[in-house]
Amino acid sequence: MLLAKPFEWCSRAGAKRATGVAILAWGAFFVSCSSAPMPPDVVIVLIDTLRPDHLGLYGYPAQTAPFLAGVAKSAVIFDKCFTTASRTAPATASLFTSLYPTQHGVIEGIRANERKIRHMEQTGRSVVSVAKIPDSVPTLPELFRRKGYRTFGIATNPNIGPEIGFDRGFDRFERIRWGTAEDIFERLVGWENELNDNEPHFVYLHLNDVHAPYERREPWYEKGETALLDTIAAYDSEIGYVDGVLRRIFDRFGWKENAIAVFVSDHGEEFMEHGEIGHRFSLYPELTRIVLMITGPGDSFPPGHVDAGVTLLDLLPTLAELADTETPDGARGHSLLPLLRGEAKKRSRPEEGGERFFFHRARTEPSRELWSVLEDDWLLIRENRTFRLFDVAGDPFAQVDVAAENRARVRRLSKRIDRFREKTVPIEGGRGEFILDEKTVEELKSLGYVQ
Repeated sequence: MLLAKPFEWCSRAGAKRATGVAILAWGAFFVSCSSAPMPPDVVIVLIDTLRPDHLGLYGYPAQTAPFLAGVAKSAVIFDKCFTTASRTAPATASLFTSLYPTQHGVIEGIRANERKIRHMEQTGRSVVSVAKIPDSVPTLPELFRRKGYRTFGIATNPNIGPEIGFDRGFDRFERIRWGTAEDIFERLVGWENELNDNEPHFVYLHLNDVHAPYERREPWYEKGETALLDTIAAYDSEIGYVDGVLRRIFDRFGWKENAIAVFVSDHGEEFMEHGEIGHRFSLYPELTRIVLMITGPGDSFPPGHVDAGVTLLDLLPTLAELADTETPDGARGHSLLPLLRGEAKKRSRPEEGGERFFFHRARTEPSRELWSVLEDDWLLIRENRTFRLFDVAGDPFAQVDVAAENRARVRRLSKRIDRFREKTVPIEGGRGEFILDEKTVEELKSLGYVQ
């Protein structure tokens, strides 16, 4: 079976992209460097703010994403994948580094406060200081570039840019301000000659269309009967729009058949489950559960659903193992390869004593911090000395706080958070600067990044 062990490669001279039977031969039938087939492209598609329970492949009654549903037939779908934070910048930095936000230091992302906006209005510009991924921490694109891949990245979220260090390791990186999925497609077409050369490619696409403000995309939009249902209908129509563009991208570049493709989200979205719309200062399940689906060329991995709990921290170690490269020291994730191969049904996290997941949300102005831990279907959310506890096995959307009748469990889980915080000390890093102007402020306001 393909990728029964990490793939290898040698010279690219005169190589042609391996497909079909040739791909299936990699693991067992290497004869010489000159005849070795080229490894597959690796494509990560991050759909910002996408809730898994709004996709048919996760049980949603409406088929919002028929292309992704088709991919799912030959993919491994992780039913219990979690983020590390309910904001784009810290969560994506965790994907890039396999570190928690309190380690890589990107705990907030780009936000503009009213004081900065007033200064910009008076002077024509202002500067927002943001934490960067530390230079000493290897990022996922850097690992692939060192392994011989050409690396390409396109993002349409303002947080995913050089100010925070997301451009590191890319041969080509572009952030398209106010961009859409269609803009990403057009940019890829502009790079088509490079993406079709005889080299393997690592491609990262960060699509922001599903993020508020939600466009009512035809023909996918159908008006809802109430204001809330209409908002959800608009959100779902954005999913349909993105899905259609992804179909065109994957058809054009052959990535459905010839690439290791990862479809993931950074966090979810609230629709009044706890009185808010969007992704406000919260760590409830509608924000922390995310999409993760992985597929490979041919019959790379047995398709189906995996019930074991995983996290986006696991992507870097997984892809590093597939590329036969070292996972950086200190990475907190674990390779998913045994689960992808169907060799294991549960996860083992020896240093954590089993499946346990931690979540963080912070704000610097005004200072505020949330911590959360999920263990054995018990979710504890803590802010200072305020505790909320939920049994998510029977209460998946955390509607009934049972902290009062489970004080011993609250104390035990709170101590878990304390011990975890002691282990995840910040790595020394730098600061980046994000320049505000009128257009940027308008963009940040529309996305909810103004405090």
